[in-house]
Amino acid sequence: MEFFDFRPKPSGYKYPPSGSEKRRMILKKRFRKYDQMLFKHAKKIMKDADLKFPPKWRVVCTTRSGGICHRGIRIIEIPIWVVDGKESRLIYYIAHELAHIPYNCSGHKQDFMNQFAMLCPPEHQHYEYGYKPREAKKAGIATYRR
Repeated sequence: MEFFDFRPKPSGYKYPPSGSEKRRMILKKRFRKYDQMLFKHAKKIMKDADLKFPPKWRVVCTTRSGGICHRGIRIIEIPIWVVDGKESRLIYYIAHELAHIPYNCSGHKQDFMNQFAMLCPPEHQHYEYGYKPREAKKAGIATYRR
C-alpha cells in the first residue's frame, strides 16, 4: 500500500510530469525537426506557383489522422504518417492544405479546386482523386501520374 505525502510543497517546487505530459513533450521534440522541413516544402510550392507564402503562417507535424488548415490561428497541420511516407504524397498534402488558406476556399468546391490545381504540381494531383473524386473530375484535375 502506498502512502501519500499531503504536506504542502515548498514554493517553487515542480511536480514531475504525468505520463501524457511526458508523451506530449517527447512528440513535440520529435516533430520539431519535421516542422522546418514542412515549412520549406510549403514555401517552395508557393514559390513555384508564383505566390508569396502568407506571413505569420506555420506548417507543423501532428499526430492527427488527417491534415487541417486552421485559418484563425494560421497553422497548417500535416499528419506524421504523411511525413514518414512518399515525398510525392507529402507535396500533394501540403498543396491541398495550402489551397484552403483563401477565405473563399473553406470547403472542397470549385474555388478550392481551382486554387489546388494552381498550387499542386500536375504530377502529384492524382492523389486528389482518392480523396474527392467527383470535385476533382469537375475541376479537370489530372487523374494519372506523369
